[in-house]
Amino acid sequence: MINSTSITQPPADDVVDLIKKHCVLTPEEVDAIALWITASYLINSFRVFPKITLISPEKRCGKSTAMEVIQSVAKDGVQLSSISSAAIYRVTQQGQPTLLIDEADTFVKDGSPGLIGIINSSHSKKGSTVIRCVGDNHEAKTFNTWMPMVLASIGALSDTVMDRSIVINLRRKKLKEQVVRVPVDLEDQQAAVRDALAAWRSSNEAAIKNSNVTVPNLGNDRAQDNWFPLYSIAEAIGNGWLERCEAAYRALTTQAEPELPTLLLASISCYFSSTGNTRISSSDLVAELCKDATSPWQEYYNGRRITQNQVARILRNYGISTRSMRFGESVIRGYDRTDFIDAFERYTA
Repeated sequence: MINSTSITQPPADDVVDLIKKHCVLTPEEVDAIALWITASYLINSFRVFPKITLISPEKRCGKSTAMEVIQSVAKDGVQLSSISSAAIYRVTQQGQPTLLIDEADTFVKDGSPGLIGIINSSHSKKGSTVIRCVGDNHEAKTFNTWMPMVLASIGALSDTVMDRSIVINLRRKKLKEQVVRVPVDLEDQQAAVRDALAAWRSSNEAAIKNSNVTVPNLGNDRAQDNWFPLYSIAEAIGNGWLERCEAAYRALTTQAEPELPTLLLASISCYFSSTGNTRISSSDLVAELCKDATSPWQEYYNGRRITQNQVARILRNYGISTRSMRFGESVIRGYDRTDFIDAFERYTA
């Protein structure tokens, strides 16, 4: 039995054992969830707090079980299978629960932009304020969405949600993989663990808030922000947890895919570097972009190749425009490499 009144370390290993007992996950996934659960008690010590998003390829991969286990030890866990955007920003009026949303693929995956926006807003402490008109007088009222959140879905959710999440990819257990069925009173059984986590929060809140732990750069700035709370917790726990956190971070973090505007800059940079040319006409640039059949430029818009105007529209956001240039005896619109130097250094380095 955990004595929460004298605890000097959070029961992270007890949480690990609990997850392993009921769920089929990799060691790195288990450690990430255990650190996230511990961090859920200290959310107000962080600027950014990630979601946990549980993704399964199909049914019967343990989503609901994982949700029950997390809910039993997370801070004030509330588990549900559907919720409206209005309910999300009203739920914090009764406190700051850990909101666990199962079956997210049925109403979040292709949900309204408003719902997804509200879910995304909980990622940042400063960005979690929502203003809505309420009552007969339509009085403007401020709501807050700053709370830990777990989502479970068959298949990936929107890119913006996934980008704000530590993603756990669930798998159906093999016949030889044995887990224990979740008891009906699991939440009651874990009361001492929750008390111990809350007690540890009280004595470590200031230190966690002032943590300067460094999260390695794996080429994904958002992932660094997402993992900072877990690194802070791991550093405070000690006993090898920082190394375990880094192993989990490296195993679960993927290289961020470049967005199309960045990819366009990279393609243009590659052209200038490989050819040594310093100028190119607008029409020739489109032709060069579309030479690679595997690039997105061949079918950029409704299956049709990108146009000169579409290229110009993207580049305009970087302050890059065409110039009138002489090519042979003709004066036509084109691009000069010098106009790209700043954008190349900022976005493709």
